[in-house]
Parts: sequence; C-alpha cells; structure tokens
Amino acid sequence: MALWMTTNLRRTPEGFVFKFDLDGIQEMIVDYLHSDLWAFLSRPPQGVNVHFVRAELSERWTPDILEKFAVASAESKNRTKLHVLEKAGHWVHVDNPEGLFQIFENNLYERASE
Repeated sequence: MALWMTTNLRRTPEGFVFKFDLDGIQEMIVDYLHSDLWAFLSRPPQGVNVHFVRAELSERWTPDILEKFAVASAESKNRTKLHVLEKAGHWVHVDNPEGLFQIFENNLYERASE
C-alpha cells in the first residue's frame, strides 16, 4: 500500500511533493463543472455512438438525469445509450465484472458488425 501511495510523489531537497500539477487540476475541475454536454449526447457526430454504464445500486442517478438520458437517446436515434449494470454500486468493475464485460462485448461486437 505504501508503495502505491508514493507513486504520485517525488523527492525534492525540501521533502516530498506531489507530481500533480495542482493548478492544472483545479482548472480542469472548473472547466468540467462548466461543461454541458447534453447537446452532444442528443446529437453525436455521424458514426459516433456513446455508451454509459449506470450502476444499478448507485444513488447518484437522479430522476432528472435519467429523463435527460431518455431524451438524449431518443433525439440521437439511440446512438446515446445508457446500460444498467445489475448488482453493482460505484465500483462496477469489482461488483459485477462479468456483467460489465458482457455490456462491453455486446456493444463492441455490435459496432464491429456495422
């Protein structure tokens, strides 16, 4: 654990400091919070399909967000898709790896056969 935690540190004469550009991270967070991509999801570029995986047990998906996904899916002619991964919370790859793999496999195959 200690080795993993130190992978983002570097030694300086003054001691250890983060390797991260903390100012850059703050700029990216501010930019993210000001981004509204619903229009993109409603009209993705030709040839682009957008897939989201929703963890069934996650409490972060409000009815408003689910409605926005339904509208985006309809407006995009189902090129924006929301998949529900059963029996999964936030850590989808840990909670239901087989189900997550199945979503990937089904949709990669679908794309490859188009």
